Amino acid sequence: MTKKVFAVLLVIALFLSFLLVPVACAPTEEEEEEQLELMIYKVKPVTVSIEDVRSLASRLFGLDETLVVDETPDVYYVSVEPLYLQCCKNSGSIWFADESKLYNEEYIPQQLPSEKEARALADEFLSEKEIIPDNVEIKFVDIGETITATFYVANNERVIEINHLDVIYGFEELSGIPVGGPGAKIRVSIGDEGEVIGLHYVWREVESFESCRHIGEDEATEIFKEKLGAEPEQLEIRLEYYAESEFTKQDFLQPYYVFDGTMMIEQDEVHLKTQVIPATTFSPMARIVSPDDSEEFPEGAMIEFEASVSGGEPPYEYIWESHIDGVIGTEASLSKTLSVGKRDEEILPHTIWLTVIDRNGNQDIALASVIVSPSSPMALAPEGIQTLSAGSPRDDANDKEVGIEWVCAYREKGNLPKSALIARGFMNGLTSDGWVCRFDFGDQSAWEQDFKYREGPAGGTDYEQIDAVDFAYYCGHGDPYYIDLTNGEHDSQRFWFANARWGGNAGGAEEEAGDLEWIVLDACQTLKLMEGHANDVFDRWDQAFDGLHMVLGFDTDSFDYMERGFLFAKLMKWRYTIRMSWIMVTTATEESSTRGAYLLAVTSRDYTYTHTSEDHLPGHGYVSPDPYPPELFRYYRWTC
Repeated sequence: MTKKVFAVLLVIALFLSFLLVPVACAPTEEEEEEQLELMIYKVKPVTVSIEDVRSLASRLFGLDETLVVDETPDVYYVSVEPLYLQCCKNSGSIWFADESKLYNEEYIPQQLPSEKEARALADEFLSEKEIIPDNVEIKFVDIGETITATFYVANNERVIEINHLDVIYGFEELSGIPVGGPGAKIRVSIGDEGEVIGLHYVWREVESFESCRHIGEDEATEIFKEKLGAEPEQLEIRLEYYAESEFTKQDFLQPYYVFDGTMMIEQDEVHLKTQVIPATTFSPMARIVSPDDSEEFPEGAMIEFEASVSGGEPPYEYIWESHIDGVIGTEASLSKTLSVGKRDEEILPHTIWLTVIDRNGNQDIALASVIVSPSSPMALAPEGIQTLSAGSPRDDANDKEVGIEWVCAYREKGNLPKSALIARGFMNGLTSDGWVCRFDFGDQSAWEQDFKYREGPAGGTDYEQIDAVDFAYYCGHGDPYYIDLTNGEHDSQRFWFANARWGGNAGGAEEEAGDLEWIVLDACQTLKLMEGHANDVFDRWDQAFDGLHMVLGFDTDSFDYMERGFLFAKLMKWRYTIRMSWIMVTTATEESSTRGAYLLAVTSRDYTYTHTSEDHLPGHGYVSPDPYPPELFRYYRWTC
């Protein structure tokens, strides 16, 4: 064999051996996503001293004199009217305001700077006042507006004015992922002739902790849909490190998928509340294995409850709870009987929550419903909710009556597991202040008739429920025209705002006499302005004010934030008016893309106007007389 022939054979052999060696296929995009790990960050301990606050106040107030720093268990604060500074002990957040101008409906600047000028002024302010630590990188996000819209009833005139510009900043990416959430933003408010009239700064410094498996977007979407119990028409998904509210304790900063979307409900496109799903295995994911959702049991039957958990770090803490029977167990698996749930004589399911908390304090909530059928009509269990008796709709002698309604189990309309926790947090905040809760109606016990006036289509009983208390809170899905209730068959699944007649006084029909002063509609777009539209916010809502003082809600979509109701009550009990507490709590629990809003009525008495905008929680300050008949309506909207 010649050398030339040998060389040729060697080349052929090497080629054949290459063909026989298994070749690994390039990983798919989904496989690459699954193999990726993402960094979890630990929040550095926050230390805020009285001297730190005094130094900051001196820079912000422009005063060299010794300033008095007061404190509560939650915050340090300095007040030199009209200037006010508040620093949260839990997060180090800063809230600075000239309270005569910031979020003041009557403050109408004569000359606002251009957006370019406003940003330059905000940049200069942050630098001059040494607000941003040297090791923190920020970035400009947007410029928003805080506005007042007024509707004059007599001449049907609408006037919209800008109160101030709000320059919004965010923080630089971590590990190549954007940072979001209510606890990661800076807002500098610019007023007349470029004056800085407010600052809101929220950020916790972090350090690397550990890497965890990245949950791919497809897997997270399937988890979201399972929890939602529905197939949204459209979904918008973004990945971000989610910073919690400044008032919420946060030990770890971790990445989440943030889901926004819409559902088609009765041919209408309804916006879902924004919700989050963990993007790593660092947090637990809870699932109810048993009982099945909507499973039915005879009265007295032992029901098997079984939980499944993936992710997070054991040991886990388990809390099973029924909205009728309360806490029913604290183990992963247990057997329990449940009472027969009812409202009036209608049998209703139990809403069951499973809360799982891992070793690091991370938690998740799973949701299901259970129906317990009575063995006989006489076997009905007592109702687990206190209600007003018919024929006593009005009790002006007691100005501390509260009622809540909420919906979690929407199923094909999109579940909201935290609705009850939000509304009950508000209720608990008021009952701890001496209020009486007259009703707590949830899921299929939340009825449209509770909100509707007697002469409304098919009749309503608001005079026994919503209009029989002083303060009401609803949490669930919403829309510019209605709130969306349950899948029950008791009455309409929607309450249309056109059927609201609340707060009735001597000027209203006696059979509709009511007591409601304030109501929160914690749902998407319930107070959408819709400027220039045939059904703007005034057209949709003006008939509701039969003595009602104020409706509080959102102009845009909103987050399903668990602690909002409790924080709202807490702020009202401390120092803030009702409207200012809603401004504070929405800015504390929402991202800057959200716009909060309220609508109030005003009337004159002896040539002086009732000041519904200055209403406080009863027992904590001024409360205006019922504004009836309304002479003007004032709508206020802000960037959260």
